[in-house]
Amino acid sequence: MCFSPFGRLASIRRSSSAIVVMVLCLAVSVQPVLAAKKGMETLRISPLRIMCVKAPCPPWDAMAISQGTGPAGPHPLYLGPLPSIIGTKADRTLIARTWREKGCLILRARLQRPGKSAVLTVGRILRSC
Repeated sequence: MCFSPFGRLASIRRSSSAIVVMVLCLAVSVQPVLAAKKGMETLRISPLRIMCVKAPCPPWDAMAISQGTGPAGPHPLYLGPLPSIIGTKADRTLIARTWREKGCLILRARLQRPGKSAVLTVGRILRSC
């Protein structure tokens, strides 16, 4: 602690500098989250369940990711194994369980396909269906 007449002023300057550093760190860490939320859309994770009359046919209960809240049509955005998921641990767990149990979820997310693997970035789960 400084005992000079400027001690209080030096303490205020140090506090101000610390606050500026904290605000800058927060801004830098929030930036990727905001960027990730851009481009999110309403997606549905559910079994495909389409009637197929011409081979090759996907399995009746193959899991798919499609746009919107309605049932998956014959051309989903994604059909295959569970994609990599970016999101909270609770969201990842619920999506994996829904996929395994052939359930249905509506969520705000973005589906990307870098290379051959799909990545689902989850903003939030809206509801089950």
